Amino acid sequence: MLKKIAVINRLKRELHWTKLLFRDINWRNLAFSPWLPYNLWQLLYIGYRWIIALYFFGWFIVVFADAQPKTLIFLTIWGFITYVAYLLIAAVSCTVKLILNWKTVRNGECPIEKRIKIGVTWLEDELSWYQKVHWVMFQLSILLQLGILVLYWSLIFANDNPMTKYHPTNFHVHLLGGIMSLVDVGVSGVIISIYHVYIGMIYGSVYSIFSGIYYVAGGKGINGTDYIYPVLDYSTNPGQAVGLEFIVLLVLLPAMHCSIYAFSLLRRWAIYHFRRHCYKGSIIELQELPENDSL
Repeated sequence: MLKKIAVINRLKRELHWTKLLFRDINWRNLAFSPWLPYNLWQLLYIGYRWIIALYFFGWFIVVFADAQPKTLIFLTIWGFITYVAYLLIAAVSCTVKLILNWKTVRNGECPIEKRIKIGVTWLEDELSWYQKVHWVMFQLSILLQLGILVLYWSLIFANDNPMTKYHPTNFHVHLLGGIMSLVDVGVSGVIISIYHVYIGMIYGSVYSIFSGIYYVAGGKGINGTDYIYPVLDYSTNPGQAVGLEFIVLLVLLPAMHCSIYAFSLLRRWAIYHFRRHCYKGSIIELQELPENDSL
């Protein structure tokens, strides 16, 4: 009976309306990796954030060094800019939070677990404004990068320009970003809400509107075509173009978000049991690992 009540309470917390917002009772979820102790070991995580941020920023420079201004019409370029911006914001956000809490981290002080009944009120919210920006960018870029990976390799790669589709920049823009996004979900402590799918859907809607306006205004593709992508050819097959946009927005993005959410739940479950095993009988277990909240 107690187990059933615990499951119901977890579901209520996961589906509470406050999950639409970006609130958290533990600022460490946005700043640190839960796989590491909350002490100087977190410097490894900060180093990881800066390494991938600077690596992709380097490729950002490579991509745009010889690019035409018209490349900005591509969703993949929008996504790559968003992803690099997220990586830099995340690196700065985590570093600032580490510096501001240096004494606590250096001394290895354990956070005392705060129990919440259902939702997180604004008074309980511990996140700084820049952590909220970090969270929004995380949610947006992860879904966007995985969406680009699926759409490009399933619909576009086969008919893409043979001179560029095997170039290293193409793999960084269309593949590596998606892979590293999954890694990010696995190693970070950011809580993913099932409701935050609306962030990606708004972004996708903005691009769909842009592509339609671009066509109506007489805009041309990179090679002088009447479309940005062959699958979005409004002049020859407008029904297919509009239908694809609706499928992506209303089916693909929600399905991918649910998959990312399920993966994050698996991560939370794994971390809970990992930390219980590593810190069994210690003060960390008493303070951080409540019996009834593995998710």
